[in-house]
Amino acid sequence: MLEYLAVVAVLFLLALLRNHLREKKLQKQQARQAQQAGQTSRGAQAAAAGRPPQEERVSKLFDGAAGRLKMKGLDWLMLQDYHFRTRISRPGSVPLEETRQELQSALSELLSHVHIMPDVKLEVTNDPARLSGPNRAGEYSPDSRNKTIRVLVGASPTGEDLLHVLCHEAAHYIMYTLNVASPDPDLNEGLTDVTACLLGFSEAMISPNCDRAFPYLNRAEFELVRKLLLQRRTVLRQQRDRSAELAAARQQLQKDLAAARAMLEQVRAMMAVNKTPSAGRMSKTSFALLQSAMLSLENGSYLEMLQRSQAALKQGPDEVHRADEQVLNLCGDLFRVMLAFS
Repeated sequence: MLEYLAVVAVLFLLALLRNHLREKKLQKQQARQAQQAGQTSRGAQAAAAGRPPQEERVSKLFDGAAGRLKMKGLDWLMLQDYHFRTRISRPGSVPLEETRQELQSALSELLSHVHIMPDVKLEVTNDPARLSGPNRAGEYSPDSRNKTIRVLVGASPTGEDLLHVLCHEAAHYIMYTLNVASPDPDLNEGLTDVTACLLGFSEAMISPNCDRAFPYLNRAEFELVRKLLLQRRTVLRQQRDRSAELAAARQQLQKDLAAARAMLEQVRAMMAVNKTPSAGRMSKTSFALLQSAMLSLENGSYLEMLQRSQAALKQGPDEVHRADEQVLNLCGDLFRVMLAFS
């Protein structure tokens, strides 16, 4: 009986040892797979960082992002970079909760700048298992019931890196909110990086202190985005200046039109009282100009001119300026008639 129990005990111990060895082998395989995945990801990031800028691809991404913002009336955001007031501490130098508070403050600044009311939760973690996949520094979950931006602290060695990740994920949230995200995941990632720059956060996206690899756009491509952005800003500012000039010209034309109409009514009232001008003190040239002005009054030419000038308010700046000159000339004629009948 004792021999039987000893054999059973030995078999039980052998089974435990076999299971232990299997678990160790499985753990080694998982660790090897994770290491290979990490090397593959780092290799892809290194390749992205080392490759020359793909100008055609970046230009298409830029035009796509700029077109989406213009469609939503947000192209004014491209006029200047945003300077964050919040400073993000180096990960690990402060407690995790303090890092979360800093990132929450930066996120509030970011969304306030683009005039979007935040309905997204920020989750800051040092556990990679909280993210949906390996080798991620952050992610956005667009679940309508629980929109969440997650930022992994351990994947970012500097505060600038954390801000870069936050801007990228917040740009995801903004694009989903505005319904301008691309259905193609690969295209959408590059589009998101470009959109973040166009929203005004290029300083955070390509900070010189940022140490993390750029898996979607490398640093040279970010610089190309910045170059394209500066060119677009020049065009936008010229358009804005022309719009301001046109608004001022239209305002002046409306003011002169009102003055011309008032003078026209005053001249008609003076002529109704005194049928003939006192032309004795006028030269022949002045008298001829007076007769021409009175004829324009009688046949309605001045009234037609005012109507044409009124219509010019809907046209471009050149037409507005020409109409205003005609109105001022008309006022000069009316003033000449007023002097002759006074």
